[in-house]
Amino acid sequence: MLYAGLADQVSNRREGANRLYGTLAVALLVFSGAALRFGVGSIPGELVAIGLAVGTILVCGSWIRVIRSYKELNREKFRVIHELEGHLPFDFFLKEWDPKKSGGKSNRYLQLTIAEYSLPLIFMLVAAATLVIVILKGW
Repeated sequence: MLYAGLADQVSNRREGANRLYGTLAVALLVFSGAALRFGVGSIPGELVAIGLAVGTILVCGSWIRVIRSYKELNREKFRVIHELEGHLPFDFFLKEWDPKKSGGKSNRYLQLTIAEYSLPLIFMLVAAATLVIVILKGW
């Protein structure tokens, strides 16, 4: 059970990383919009918005890499847990992931990683749209 607790800690760190990256992406896009709307002193707001949009795209690229790393780490932890369960009288994690093995119905759900990937991709699209709009506007 200690090892299962360690796997749970990875999931908690993963959630914290998602929260951090999400907050950072929102902040960059908000500041980008504010720069376009109100300007930034003597620096053209469009230039600042372009920099922040590019920064948002880079942050989201990093976020996707972190999600992938946590996915791989969790996969390996649960591989070990399933291997350990082979020596126990009840394989609780395996039954949770595949209810057909315990006589239940198939459990169709969207994998967490797929849902996680959607947020940075949406932020990247918004940042790319900001870039296109500023460039087409002819700053």
